Amino acid sequence: MLNPKNLSQYTELFFERPAQAQTAAEAVAAVWQAKSARLSEIARAMPGEYEAAYKRLQRFLAGSETTSVLWRFFNPEAEFVLGDVTEVPRAQAKKTSYVGLLKDGKKRGFDVQG
Repeated sequence: MLNPKNLSQYTELFFERPAQAQTAAEAVAAVWQAKSARLSEIARAMPGEYEAAYKRLQRFLAGSETTSVLWRFFNPEAEFVLGDVTEVPRAQAKKTSYVGLLKDGKKRGFDVQG
């Protein structure tokens, strides 16, 4: 089982603020445990009360540049890529707060990093 304390030694390499590194470690461990990328399932698997974990996760996603952090893992000179950052348009998701704008700054959607 992944432990947020063990993961934080890695997340500290990518996030300047210790609180962001800790939340990132908790989120990674929670994704692994929940086997889901849904915010609600991740929050349920994070330490603490569900409502507090959900708010912490929302603040983390809104206040950190997670896409640019994940791009640090990408090596364009590598023989093969284990993950792919693909934009997924979600034009119909007008009332869903966690669906942002794509790189064009106009279309609604999200990045799939996997």
